[in-house]
Amino acid sequence: MALPNGLDEIVARYGNPFPMAAMPAEWEKRYIVNTTVPPGLLTYLGHPILGMRINKVIQNPLRDALVSMVRAQLGPIAFGRAYEWEVVGDELGVHSWGIAIHLGVPGVGPVEQVAAILVGNGWAWSDTDKTHFQLATGYWVE
Repeated sequence: MALPNGLDEIVARYGNPFPMAAMPAEWEKRYIVNTTVPPGLLTYLGHPILGMRINKVIQNPLRDALVSMVRAQLGPIAFGRAYEWEVVGDELGVHSWGIAIHLGVPGVGPVEQVAAILVGNGWAWSDTDKTHFQLATGYWVE
């Protein structure tokens, strides 16, 4: 399935958080889920990550990518963030949908291998932030 391209397609696929901008807890209740992470795969500041909050629609693509990383024996990988309600100027950042993740630290660990697996599993990779991956194109506000 092709990635949604641009704001209208992102909203159509993943939901519309704009009407809930004043009450992100309602958005989270409807669209954001906790998902598990394979043990030993991800760390945050040296501590193991056992789960992350994401949009419910991306559970399977994320799981597929993480399982591919385990099979490639890539852990531990630095985790930055996933779902995070963020307002950037007068726009919502792409992390507000829960469809973007930050993995890896350039120059430390298997960033290129992580990128190859995510892109191979259909994720888009930022040209400017080499740790940012998302399941959409045409909207890179963060």
